[in-house]
Amino acid sequence: MTPTPPQMYEGAGDGPGPVQTLAEPTREGTPERKRRWFHWFLSEPRLSSARAAVHVVSAEEAELRRRAKLAREAADRTLFPVESFRSGDGAALAANLYRQALYWALLSWSPTAGSPSERELWVGSRDALSVAGLDPDQMADLEAFFTGERVFVQVESVTLERQRASALLARHVLSRILEQRDGPVETVQQLKGQRVLRLSLIPIVLVAIAVGIVAMIPEKPDLARKKPWRASSSFAKCDPEAGECGGARTTILFHTLEENSPWFEIDLGAPLKFSSMTIRNRSDGEAARAAPLIVEISGDQTNFLEVVRRDKTFSVWKPSFAPKIARYVRLRVPRRTYFHLEEVKVHP
Repeated sequence: MTPTPPQMYEGAGDGPGPVQTLAEPTREGTPERKRRWFHWFLSEPRLSSARAAVHVVSAEEAELRRRAKLAREAADRTLFPVESFRSGDGAALAANLYRQALYWALLSWSPTAGSPSERELWVGSRDALSVAGLDPDQMADLEAFFTGERVFVQVESVTLERQRASALLARHVLSRILEQRDGPVETVQQLKGQRVLRLSLIPIVLVAIAVGIVAMIPEKPDLARKKPWRASSSFAKCDPEAGECGGARTTILFHTLEENSPWFEIDLGAPLKFSSMTIRNRSDGEAARAAPLIVEISGDQTNFLEVVRRDKTFSVWKPSFAPKIARYVRLRVPRRTYFHLEEVKVHP
């Protein structure tokens, strides 16, 4: 079978200054600056401060706070229902649920034996109530609401507007009391998350730096660039720049017929020294046709010597070998198949 005529292969590819003396950088304070930066990076000062503010919760206190949060959740769903209640507005019921939640929250602040009355609990909870930041009038309204007997009856007897006001006031105080103990714990978790995020950025930054360095390294010269090539046969004319071959949308450089030991050969024009190659397989399918693949070299285009071989399918193969000197570089598939590749480069 007559080989295709030689073609031009359009591959890809393309003093020290005066000596200067730099002043010796000062090292004064460098270890201390590094230590401060390291502590900032790990959020160490803020994390230590937040941990010191965390309140150690006993099992009894944890249970009381659980009850308070459960009652608050029920109250929230009642005061702000997804669907309106068929039996009327739920503001009075929500107010009583917030009152119950406030009872558990105040009791969790300073757990005592037994079950104190609302009045006894109110008197002993000045410190807890102070975190709410209420003015005297608001504190008086909350006291009347919280310490009243049969408060669910009293709340039902007032206007809807007053019911909502009592519910919202109790909700505000309850939330501030719970946040006072939960806040430092949440801060610790946030700072830990910040630390994990910052540490996770280190490999990303290092990879980005490595990619940047690699991008700055000049690409190896391609000795096969614009050198003539030929193939053992031609199934169709290929134009990789136009992305077409035989009517198919593809960027392959050549396409042989189905035959025994099809090959692709580059003429370097003269004996040149090289030690590696870049071989890009067809990327849009049928990559297995190029395996196994043998790289052979010759000085007379008649006697070829095998240099390297790959038996497995590949997308990009970059074989390296001891430096060789040859004019002709041939890639051959030692079996019956079609043969096509997208790119072949020969490097010094």
